[in-house]
Amino acid sequence: MRDVCGSSSKHRARAEQWGGSMMDAAYPIDFIGLGTMGQAMALALVKAGTRLLVWKCSSQNEKVCAASGSITTPRFALLAVCLFAIFSCTSEEGLMDSSKVNQFATRYTAAWCSQHAASVASFFAEQGSLKINDGTPAIGRDAITSSAQGFMTAFPDLVVKMDRLAVIGTKTEYHWTLTGTNTGPGGTGKFVRISGFEEWRLGPDGLIADSIGHFDAADYQRQLNADGRSQ
Repeated sequence: MRDVCGSSSKHRARAEQWGGSMMDAAYPIDFIGLGTMGQAMALALVKAGTRLLVWKCSSQNEKVCAASGSITTPRFALLAVCLFAIFSCTSEEGLMDSSKVNQFATRYTAAWCSQHAASVASFFAEQGSLKINDGTPAIGRDAITSSAQGFMTAFPDLVVKMDRLAVIGTKTEYHWTLTGTNTGPGGTGKFVRISGFEEWRLGPDGLIADSIGHFDAADYQRQLNADGRSQ
């Protein structure tokens, strides 16, 4: 198992826990399976003086291994090592993706605080969509810019704070808290603090393909028309 996830020594060491003493420095090359091509390659290496460690897939391999002087492992060891390699690669990739999404969300939050609506739209794909509660989706960056501008105009001191991220299947939930004073044109002058979240579907380009936003619209309206200011 070489070059699995770019770190053969780490995975080889862990595999020893499953395969036991068969993982030996005397066998510098590992083979998983000896099919038609694998047998020819393995025998050519043996003829060149290289000893092999073969993770067998069938009992037919025993004859080849006996003739070549190499050794095989039990099937359970093959399964354990393969599963470990897949799990390790997936886990490391998942951690990396999680870090990237967190950085993406941090920059997205800063864009909402920038009073520059086009910056918010730049986090969406060219034909991405933003839907808020039961409203009509804003599709495309121009429409998303207009939607974001509506909030920025209504709340000149708008601040958005990222509360947390939650990855659920293929979706990412971006939870936020918005604060601001409604002093824009026609505003009530009231301070608002409202929390909600967006459900993101990220595209292959790493941008938001679509976002569905949720917040308590009734509480939002209550705060806009409330007497006094509470923070």
